[in-house]
Formats: sequence, structure tokens, C-alpha cells
Amino acid sequence: MHKCVISFLLSFSFSTLAQTVLKQRIWVRNEYHVNKISTIKNFPYPVPQGAKLKTVSEIKTKDENDLVVINTVTSEIVVGDTTTIIQGNKEIDFDLYPHSGGWANLAIDERDPSIMHVNYLLNHKNTIAKGRKYHIYDKEIKPDKTVDTIILQNRISVGDVYMYEKFKEKNRHKFENKEWFKYANYIEVLNKKDTTKIDYFLVDHFDRNSDYQLIAQNRDFFPFNTHKWDVGPITIPIKYRMGGKKNGNSYDHEFTADLNLGAFVGWTLWGKTRLRYEGEKWVSLTPTNFQIGGFLSLSTATLDTANTNTGKNPLKVNEKSTIGVITPGIGLMFGIANVNIGLFGGWDFGYGPESTNLNYHALPVPWIGFGLSYNLNAFYSK
Repeated sequence: MHKCVISFLLSFSFSTLAQTVLKQRIWVRNEYHVNKISTIKNFPYPVPQGAKLKTVSEIKTKDENDLVVINTVTSEIVVGDTTTIIQGNKEIDFDLYPHSGGWANLAIDERDPSIMHVNYLLNHKNTIAKGRKYHIYDKEIKPDKTVDTIILQNRISVGDVYMYEKFKEKNRHKFENKEWFKYANYIEVLNKKDTTKIDYFLVDHFDRNSDYQLIAQNRDFFPFNTHKWDVGPITIPIKYRMGGKKNGNSYDHEFTADLNLGAFVGWTLWGKTRLRYEGEKWVSLTPTNFQIGGFLSLSTATLDTANTNTGKNPLKVNEKSTIGVITPGIGLMFGIANVNIGLFGGWDFGYGPESTNLNYHALPVPWIGFGLSYNLNAFYSK
């Protein structure tokens, strides 16, 4: 009965009904080993006399296909008669285990496919109320992994904002004795009435200036829980409409089979995906997910005497007319690998001068249909 007329969807064939991930996140478990790599800037490196130094520079350009090309330039110099001190960056690393847990995105390193970066989600903004006093504790990490703490006391907030994790004073046990806290900056916000007491803490658990990498041995296996938003076209090839009465007249139940393309937006209520580290590269194994979402489609319907018998002006035999139909609805989808199938329900609303003649126009009971889509996205970025 319905013929799809959405011009922007006509370019899609059945094989290209691919959803696009708008926003996704995975839960990194506490038992995973995640390396936190911090950089000490302007670290003094002593270079003995006569030593050779090799400098490597990278130049990024784009080729004719607009792809990034990295060119490496290497040069060599010899140090003179005395020891020379050069300034450079020094990396030090810490294993967060067993406190690696947190929501994150994953990304494979562009130059080294054996490295999986863990990009922990930033904390929400926390505003310290105007006039509140607080202390800042900034940690300076040394090459031997000891820490110098710089304390800035009795700061008075003017609406200061920090993207730190918030802990009530009674919950300080959740972080105070953790290994990661030894290297984390934090803030003590004092009680409004009694400044000898602490009201709450703001802690920089996963600071944005460090790099986090998942540590793995060959054939290690990592299951992850996932949550994400998906958007894309969907096809509902089979619909069933129940029979009933309208305006005192009966209409029959109906099965229809058509392309029925529409746009779908869904949220993953539950998702499970797995990674395996194999041969110095990461392999994504079969994921599963369960989604809920809504869809919208535009189409046309051809009116005739059979589908307008409940209307105020039903068409006569051999009379036909075409109206537009807009169909909103909701659905539940289950996905295995990149194929998503699901159950949908929707309501048809005709538009045009004869739209109210359609038997199925604006019915309170939705039709039920079977939906299908295909997802081309890996849960980590490459």
C-alpha cells in the first residue's frame, strides 16, 4: 500500500542501511591494567662530551587523496668538549590497577596498531559557590615517581569552575588510600559556617594532560560493557495492522510488505563487546547490544474503495487518490555483530485533502512491524 518517496533515502540500497554512532562509551573494569603516562616538561638531560645526538622531526602533509602523510627527517650532531645539558620531555608511567574503572572511549594509535589509547570521559563541571574558601593541592611528579605537593591555601571562589570528580567528606575513604590519588591534584572545599572543617573534595582522577593505554599480553581477552547513540536509516519490510472499527464501520486486519524506509535514532540500553590482543594488534570480536529508540518515515498511500470504507467520503469503485503519510514510532532492536533486527510499532498520519478517509489514519492502536538495519561502526575508533 505504501510507496516510499523520501528523496534523501532513495540513494540507499538495502545493503547500505548503515547506522552511524553519534556518541559511545565503554566501561573499563578495575581489574584491567591501564598505564597512565605523564610527561615531565623541560627535564634536564646531561649529554657527555663527544656523544652523538640524533634528532628526529616529523612533517605532516596531505597527498592528492587528502590523506595525511607523515615524513620523518633525521639528523645527527656531535656534542663538543664539555658535558651539555639539554631540555626535553620525559615520560613516566603508572599502572592504575586495581583502580582503572571508568567510562571511556578507545582509540588505536595511528602509528602503532599495538597501542590502544583509553580516553576516559571528562568529569562534569563543578562550580564552587561564590565566597566559599578552598585549598588547592597541585602534585608535581618527579622522575623517580616521588611527588612534591604545592598547596595554595584559603582561596576565595568567585564562581570558580573545575572539571574534577566530586566527593563528600564522608566518602574520602573512596579515594584517600588509593595508589592513583598519590599523583592526583585535588581541592578541599571548606565548610561555609566552620572553615576548620571540609565540606567536600574535588579530585582530578583521570587528568586530561596524561595518556592512558590498555596493557595487554598476547591473546589477552577484554570484555566491555557499552552504551552509545546510533542514528541512521532503517527498513521495516513487514507490517501488521489489526482490524477494528472507525466512524461506525469495520476495517480488516492487514499484512503489508514494502521497503518502508525511515530514519532511526536509538540508545543502547545494554551492550557487550570484546577485544583480543593478538599478534601485536587489536581484534574486535562479535558484539551484541539491545537498543530502544524512535523512528520517522515519510511515504505516500494510494486510496481506493477498500482502504477508505470508514472515511466520511469513501472512494467509489475504480476511484483512486494519492496522499502523503508521515509515520512516527518506537522500536526495540537486538544486534549481533553489525546486524540489528527488532520489533517496531508506529502510527500513520495522512496529510492532504483526503487524508482522513484513510482507514488507518491516526488510529490509537499502532501497527506492528519487523525492522532491520546494519551498523558499519567499530566500537573503537581507528
